[in-house]
Amino acid sequence: MDGDEFNLPSSSLTLRRLVSLRAITLLAQLAVVLTAHYGLDVALRLPSLLGVIALMAALNGLSWWRMRGARPVTDTELFGQMLMDVAGLSALLYFAGGATNPFVMLMLLPLTMAAAALPPRFSWSMAAVIVACYTLLMFVYQPIGDDRHAHSDPFAMHVVGMWVAFVLSVAVVAYFVVRMSETLRDRERRLAQARERALRDAQVVALGALAAGAAHELGTPLGTLAILTGELEREHGAVAGIADTARLMRGQVARCKEALSRLTADADHPSAEAAYPQSADVFLDTGLAHWRALRPTAVLDTRWRGARPGPQLLVGAALQQALINVLNNAADVSPRGVMLSGDWNGDALVIEVHDQGGGFSAGVLAVAGQRVISTKGGEQGMGIGLLLTRTAVERYGGRMDCFNRDGGACVRIRLPLLTVRAP
Repeated sequence: MDGDEFNLPSSSLTLRRLVSLRAITLLAQLAVVLTAHYGLDVALRLPSLLGVIALMAALNGLSWWRMRGARPVTDTELFGQMLMDVAGLSALLYFAGGATNPFVMLMLLPLTMAAAALPPRFSWSMAAVIVACYTLLMFVYQPIGDDRHAHSDPFAMHVVGMWVAFVLSVAVVAYFVVRMSETLRDRERRLAQARERALRDAQVVALGALAAGAAHELGTPLGTLAILTGELEREHGAVAGIADTARLMRGQVARCKEALSRLTADADHPSAEAAYPQSADVFLDTGLAHWRALRPTAVLDTRWRGARPGPQLLVGAALQQALINVLNNAADVSPRGVMLSGDWNGDALVIEVHDQGGGFSAGVLAVAGQRVISTKGGEQGMGIGLLLTRTAVERYGGRMDCFNRDGGACVRIRLPLLTVRAP
């Protein structure tokens, strides 16, 4: 199924398929009429039959034009479209032998489509209409035949006609049922994805509530730590190494307090998370600068692939934090070093963070970024970073993948670009 059909409501999708199916059916009917009249020398009321086919083709053109409009398609409108098919087929059968015509079984097709696409009340109404039309055609119709085909075998021709009608019925029903099954499978897949996103969003909301509570609780101990590190620097600043360590500790405490303040401010002002355009290289450089301030002793190797200035993409505070989360996870398990690469040569910014910590286990890979689970062992981590990262990346239209490479774990983030650089 193509992308356009994927986004259509079910009623609009059914109308699109009905219009396509009607066009195929009209071409088949035209071929059968012309073949029977000119090829098999069957006396048919050709002007009347061709007039009905032309009228149905014109109505199908109007249906195709209406399908392009923005107004939603209702079940009642679909039912009217299918009644139009019954009326057109009944008119053709009226001029070609009525119920004695082997193609009369084609009247089951509108019923099949109604049963598959419409509520039961419309299906039963369609069944009643078709039965009434069939019954009427048993008594009111224009017979086929004149002296031009008196030498032919009417029963043999009837058998051949029934075979052709059966083949057409099988083909059309199979086509329609297969496409309806595809629609149902796509709908189930979209519902499963929506349920998964709702579950993940609920976890993120719960984490946000916990973070708000923790922000208030951490304010006091962080203030105490700031006082203690200042006293430590004043009292033991002359001792080699202590002054540098104390300054480092004080700087880290200050950054923690700043992060808590920013968290509180963002909670009070939701507009702070508004997305804004930024070039790919600036986004990476900014996120990397923030992370180096938090982890000044971490070993990181960076590789950018793309001309500067880079193309634009939509970013926000959550997306920048997502990059920092992945780098923190990698640095926690890989003290020997982390590789960060960024490539914006294609239609997306592709970021890869590769550590040397032994890789993901099979169990973690199955649920990475989908729910809270420990990825570092013990009490060091619960997979919160990956969960928040995936939520933020998908909010900006991107995708996150986790896999193992060269003995280590690798997280790939793909973000769509607003502008693509010409080759």
